[in-house]
Amino acid sequence: MTAAAVQMRDGPRTPSAADAARTRAACQTAKSDETSVSQQIPPHNPYAERMVNGAILLRPSVIAPVIARGLAPEHFYLPLCRVVYGGIVALHQRGVPVDVISVADEVRQSSCGREQLRDLEQHLAAWAQRGEEILWNLDIEDHLDDWRRRAATAEDIGHWVAIIQRDAGRRQQIADHVAALTRLYDGLEVRP
Repeated sequence: MTAAAVQMRDGPRTPSAADAARTRAACQTAKSDETSVSQQIPPHNPYAERMVNGAILLRPSVIAPVIARGLAPEHFYLPLCRVVYGGIVALHQRGVPVDVISVADEVRQSSCGREQLRDLEQHLAAWAQRGEEILWNLDIEDHLDDWRRRAATAEDIGHWVAIIQRDAGRRQQIADHVAALTRLYDGLEVRP
């Protein structure tokens, strides 16, 4: 007679100590997997994020089509890119010309932008204290101008926008799955 047939005949069996140990081990493995997933760097493409902002600074006429494609500041993973794109959108909505100087000023004026610049300043100070070579500075105009120069053309902006949106969707899926796993494990009671 098979184990399933015995169980059906005799009713559910009482879990043994070995069963409990296996369950605890499986739960701990799953929880550590959840932690390792949540500690990994989420999908993003820093080059695409910088290129979209750079292409807009290179050719501001592409702003409206980019906004029409549904690209939002929260789709950007890198905080500075997110703040810069948010500044570009804000300027565009107010009818202010979008250029390096106006975007830099918008970033400095926004509370989120000031916070990002403060964070960058703290990182630079920490790196300098450790004696690390600093290859960039806090001059936002220099960053924006560099992004604009690197975006040799705005023709591929649709492709870059699609990459940013795809990665934002993947990050959202990961966040949803981690939240679901957390809810499942929070409700799971494991006894020794």
